[in-house]
Amino acid sequence: MMLCWHAVKAGLFRLLLQPRSSVPVVLSLALTLAALLTVAVLYRQLHLAPLPHITKPEQLSVHQVNLQMGKGDSWQWPALINDVTFGQALRQLKAYGQWGYLQRKGQLDWQNIDRQRLSQTDSWLAAAGTAEVLGLPLLLGKSTTLANPDELWISDALWQQQFQRNPAVIGQALTLKQRQYRIAGVLATTTALPMIGPIRSQQIWQFFQPAETLQQEFSLMSGTLLILRSPNRQQPSAQFLRDLQLTQQPLTSKKLSHFADQFGLGIYQRDYRQHLLGNSATLLLVTGVAAGLMVLLAVLNLTQLLLAQYAGRQHEFAVEQLCGSSATKQRLLLALENLSWLLPALGLGLLLCHWLLQWVPLLAGTALPMTDNLQLAGADVVVALGLLLVLLTWFSLIWRPGTSPLQQLSGSGKGTPRQLGRWTGPLLLSAQLALAVILVGCSGWLAWHQAGELTWARGFSLDHSYDLSVQLPQAPKDSRIQLDRQAYMQYNQLRQATLSQLKQRLQQQWPDLQVHQGQVPFTSNIVRNFQSVQQPDLKFSSLLQQTETGLFATYQMHVLAGQLPAATDTKAALVLDEAAARLISPADPAKAVGQQLTLQGKALPVLAVVRDISSNKGEGNLPQLYQLGQTLTDAQTISLTLKFARPEPKAESQVRALLQDLYQGQALQWQDNQQEWLDRTAQSRLLLLLQLLFCLSSLVLALLGCGGLSLQLVRQQSYELAIRLATGASKGQLLWWLSRRQLGAALVGAAIGCAGSILLYQQLPRWFSSIPPLPWLALLLLVSLLLCSVFVTMLWPAQQQLRRDPLQSLRSS
Repeated sequence: MMLCWHAVKAGLFRLLLQPRSSVPVVLSLALTLAALLTVAVLYRQLHLAPLPHITKPEQLSVHQVNLQMGKGDSWQWPALINDVTFGQALRQLKAYGQWGYLQRKGQLDWQNIDRQRLSQTDSWLAAAGTAEVLGLPLLLGKSTTLANPDELWISDALWQQQFQRNPAVIGQALTLKQRQYRIAGVLATTTALPMIGPIRSQQIWQFFQPAETLQQEFSLMSGTLLILRSPNRQQPSAQFLRDLQLTQQPLTSKKLSHFADQFGLGIYQRDYRQHLLGNSATLLLVTGVAAGLMVLLAVLNLTQLLLAQYAGRQHEFAVEQLCGSSATKQRLLLALENLSWLLPALGLGLLLCHWLLQWVPLLAGTALPMTDNLQLAGADVVVALGLLLVLLTWFSLIWRPGTSPLQQLSGSGKGTPRQLGRWTGPLLLSAQLALAVILVGCSGWLAWHQAGELTWARGFSLDHSYDLSVQLPQAPKDSRIQLDRQAYMQYNQLRQATLSQLKQRLQQQWPDLQVHQGQVPFTSNIVRNFQSVQQPDLKFSSLLQQTETGLFATYQMHVLAGQLPAATDTKAALVLDEAAARLISPADPAKAVGQQLTLQGKALPVLAVVRDISSNKGEGNLPQLYQLGQTLTDAQTISLTLKFARPEPKAESQVRALLQDLYQGQALQWQDNQQEWLDRTAQSRLLLLLQLLFCLSSLVLALLGCGGLSLQLVRQQSYELAIRLATGASKGQLLWWLSRRQLGAALVGAAIGCAGSILLYQQLPRWFSSIPPLPWLALLLLVSLLLCSVFVTMLWPAQQQLRRDPLQSLRSS
């Protein structure tokens, strides 16, 4: 016990008396352990833990029938089954199992009986019985299967915050748009709902009874889902569509057939958990691999440092062996000494992990679901302790006892250099540099490319830009008017007059305001097929956005070739981005100007080429086309983009007051385009942050490891350095003599790392779409910066030692 206590004290003294070497090692090990544990907690929470208040999610699946008219997941396209048609679809699909319908209505201004707003409240529309299909426990009130039109249910979190869990909440009134609803029940809070965006815990649910006959006019709607609970496997998409017989139902068959012929129908079917989590498993896998490599890099740093220290203590180990200490006993004592580094690193790593988990919801945004209640569990601490045991065993096994204690004592004088094994140090250094090059090379280039797409190379400006959508109060209830040409033309004249009034009022209030129809450039989601007139064999798919000519100048979209028409020119034409132009003319994109492309049988001329908006390419890395000269409003809404010349903090309230008599209380939607951009790029920004963290952390770890090893070797060879310096050796010769093997090992490790980076980078497109190619020049630049930093770090301790007086160094040795 006394020897064990002395070993612990020796480790503590080493930690406190050598802060320059111990503190960086502890911090680097703690940071990497925290990163690895954070990824492990996220994976356990999202993929292994039960979904909160969702019963048997393995029996649940998500379905929808959509028009094939966009990029990304097809469930976001316009859906043919909504709250109006769900009852008829249910009649066709009852044999599949229990069905539910879910639609997110967003944040609505509900008011309680005291006319106080229930802030940050999510509103959901669902079919009666959907809560039972999901397995949501009913905490108070009546079942949702008995729902009436004037009733609603609230979540447990809203019940707690607004009503202090008072059972008398049943029957209280809530108001929306001057209509009162009565609270009929309280449901358990769940954030495991399959919708895009953060799911808030304060929720209000409305349930409707599905109608077997059409009660109102059918209209397209996006973001609605059917939820099926069935122990059986999903049916193939074709069989599902045949069983549904949607186009044969008596619900505006003419309109539905028109859409189906123009766009085509698609079936979206996916497992509930798979739909909910998306590609988070791939994201966490790649992040976990990177975090594991960083932990390995930190372990290599500590291994080199400990081996250097073991080599400097060979006299001590030889004396212990002569006194009868076995190799096993010595390794045990070394493990107790190493606890002085590993226990602080483990404790600090757990604290950092706990802190990171609190920030994950803010950092991840909409990129990861169900991140509102992350915390360390007992299993995570057990995993951390198991990792500690593995590290202790490794750091003890790397020490090898000498074959002859007497030989070690005879060769441990002042003039004998005490170094690592002949190949051990260089091999460890090469492995460390190889890992650092892989991490710095791949993550550094991806971070640079991602930062460019999000900032300087995104291709447009969004300063003081807003999107305004106004629903016209005169809109006809029968949307089949769009198929009646004469009625459509009459109504189009009316909405054009309303549009002119809108623009006139806005520009009278703000003379320098720029107003355009359509949407901002990055919101394109319609995919169309094009064919070149000059090259009939050239066919390709592209994103298409209908817009006005002035939009390009307003949002500072750089024209690379050609010329945009005047704002008064209403002729139909196309503007291509550079990616689309290169499909037509790979050698010179400017030669695409003047050619013609056919869209739905109509030939349109190409007038100009603009810079890419690379962040809007979609999963297929699609090019972008802009169509000019088209009517941009549908029969019921007018969509405008507003760009102010300066910040207008009260713009929304002023616009609402200015246009109040035009929309007469109908839906007026106001969206900050900068916030919309941030929401759409949440996952991209999360990836950028992770890439920067991995790149910088790997660089720091590599510098700490090389600097620590160089410092230990200089200390061990200080006597010989002083002798050589005193006998006339130059400082340059001594620097080369001291660091030649380290520099050679670093170069070998960098070469191996470059090869590993290229091989690893070739595999990334299998997991992530739109991965940019890795230019050899960018990799060479990153590796050169890493090697320069490493060489400076390795030579710095030797330079400091050579500045000392040789006699003083001999005395201190």
